[in-house]
Amino acid sequence: MLNEQSWRIFYLLLLSHTVFQCIARSTDLDLDLDKGRIFGRNPYIKLLNAPQTGRTIPCSKQAVIRLDFSGPFKRAHFQLYYGQEPRLWTFLLSNSPNAYGFGGNHKYTSNCASVQVFNKQLRIYSNVLSNYRTESIDGHTLMEVEDEIVGKNSTLTIDVRDEFVKWETRRKRIKESFIEDIQRPNEDRSKRKSSFLFTLSGQKAEFGPNENFLYAAFNRVPYGRFHNGSGLCRVKISFKRRQENGMCAKRLCHQDAVCKPVQKSFKCICRPGYVGNGQTSCQDFDECTANNGGCQQICHNLQGSYYCSCKDGYTLLPNGRSCTGKRKDSGLISKRVKVRFNVGECNIRSQEKELFIKELKRKLLRQEICVYPCKIHGSVLKCRSRLKKGGTSMVHANFELKLDQTRISTSKYCNYSCLRCQVEKRLQKFIADLRSLANHKNFSVSLRGQVYTMNGKSLRVPRVRNACTQGMRRKIKRLAGCMPGMYYDIFLLRCVNCSRGTYQPNASETFCYRCPGNMTTLYSGSKAAHQCRETVCGGNLTAMSGVIMSPNFPDAYPSDLDCTWTIFPSENRHILLLIPNISLHDTPNCSDYLIMREGASPYSVATYYACESFDQPVAFVSRSKNLHVKFRSRRIENMATGMAEGFKIFYVTFEKQYRYLVRNIVESGEMYANESNRRLLQDEKLVHEVLDVIVEPQRLQQVLPNYERDNKIPRSFRDFIERKVVDFLDYRPYRKRRSLEDTEE
Repeated sequence: MLNEQSWRIFYLLLLSHTVFQCIARSTDLDLDLDKGRIFGRNPYIKLLNAPQTGRTIPCSKQAVIRLDFSGPFKRAHFQLYYGQEPRLWTFLLSNSPNAYGFGGNHKYTSNCASVQVFNKQLRIYSNVLSNYRTESIDGHTLMEVEDEIVGKNSTLTIDVRDEFVKWETRRKRIKESFIEDIQRPNEDRSKRKSSFLFTLSGQKAEFGPNENFLYAAFNRVPYGRFHNGSGLCRVKISFKRRQENGMCAKRLCHQDAVCKPVQKSFKCICRPGYVGNGQTSCQDFDECTANNGGCQQICHNLQGSYYCSCKDGYTLLPNGRSCTGKRKDSGLISKRVKVRFNVGECNIRSQEKELFIKELKRKLLRQEICVYPCKIHGSVLKCRSRLKKGGTSMVHANFELKLDQTRISTSKYCNYSCLRCQVEKRLQKFIADLRSLANHKNFSVSLRGQVYTMNGKSLRVPRVRNACTQGMRRKIKRLAGCMPGMYYDIFLLRCVNCSRGTYQPNASETFCYRCPGNMTTLYSGSKAAHQCRETVCGGNLTAMSGVIMSPNFPDAYPSDLDCTWTIFPSENRHILLLIPNISLHDTPNCSDYLIMREGASPYSVATYYACESFDQPVAFVSRSKNLHVKFRSRRIENMATGMAEGFKIFYVTFEKQYRYLVRNIVESGEMYANESNRRLLQDEKLVHEVLDVIVEPQRLQQVLPNYERDNKIPRSFRDFIERKVVDFLDYRPYRKRRSLEDTEE
């Protein structure tokens, strides 16, 4: 009996040891985002940000991981369990570590495909390799959207590999999506294969680093915590091993090469960052030797890759290549001024020093020496008694004149260094005007019956030798013709009116002052600060068509804006929108953004989002009946990125019966792949006619002959629209005419 019991214990221990070894060899990683726990490990999965511990909102802990596909694993499986209602960003998978959601990554790399879950919506974005617009459904990088895909107590699985993504949800939908998805022929809507998806087999980036990594973020985005969410409670990540057949299974390629099977053979290609024949040699290629690797200042070469950095005093921008100036001065440029005041008897006490400085500021403002945005800082006063009987006492004043360069507006061709020189030049003029008044004994300060007269000869300003001071001596003849309300553009070599939102009270200047806060001017060419008014934007829109513009468009928009427009279409009508281009301040935390969604709630169905500039048109149909458009801008902290003009949105409503046709037109990559079509969508003179044809197909018979006669619209676009409309309405006369034209050609 004892022997049998011993055998049982032995087998039990052996079974436990076997199970333990299986668990230890497991390649799965399990993240508990409710309790903040981690189970399992994989050498090809690096935990960049672990879930926090402690008490927080249920299922709101965040994590970021990096998956390495350079080893034996080429497939990844994600299982996402939602124990709470999904809120905002709960999942984002991208090639780029700078991905911040909605397909953006601050232009860090061209290999930037991504999959994200935002609220209850799944959105898939392409990279920006050549010809990526051929598979776009909005003119930019959007490839797929599916509403109501997740909810409370639902599970979403996502499988990814090179140029492929597949998703499946286990959820009973409470309501259907407002906008019916177009079922493209021979296409499964639960998977997508495209050369513009994840680049994991050595596809060369057109800009940015070449990597074999995927970055996955849970309840946040990979780039930061400024875009976060909650509701995702548990995540399981599994790697699938590479399945190699034929010649590639024999490992005949170099260790830094990728084997690609071809017909009855194979081909070895060196990974990005390496050069060679792929079989016997793959040597590191120094990317810094070609155009400095695209870096603005310093390029560092690595084995198979590279990275950029900046010189001391500069900060690397989110794109990973450009640099900006110092941020610690908050845009303030100062000049230290030392001057003496003559007075009969110096009896300024410590309590009266503040009164003296206050009176000095008021006097400078009255004489228009230091007007907004000029300020006085760091004032120090010292009395010096008279040296002999009958002599005068002196007050030594030491203060700084500071000018905020974020309040200066100049030519759009003027970069950060140019703008800084303009500000320093303005400060030099302030000091010259002050010296001129003091030399003529026209500047004095009165305090408690005493008159303090400035001694012009005593005014001292420390000299600083830099690139700005060397170019200060310029001929002023060209500036003489610039009246108040104008400035001299040093690049266009002529006088230009101050744009809306700016003013210039003086003549012969090379810049204009920006209105404070979110204030703007009604017209260009303003001459005084009192012409600045509070910016009024937003409202309810009920017209069949219209335009939404950022304040001051096409001039730079003010800071501290919070504008909201709501479009209310008529019954049984949908909304089509077109944005020819958009210009926003590129900030790391997306402080300036444009978002379109169903309502004011941030958890409502989203249609569009942007927080960086795009110079190409985008067009899309609203994913909700009413559309809430919100634009927000924050205070400008650094002018190195230049000024942003904002946007102009064209919208038009159309009948519900044409929903399939309109979406089939604007969600076709053929519409955006042709450059002439994109230029047409940016032509404000023709954009209304183009939108009318798209949303009113019954007018095709009347307008198409006019377009052919006037030749305003490119032939490629006419043929594209005609083909879509004819197929939808089944216009047999047009079908017959098209077949005859094709036969003649």
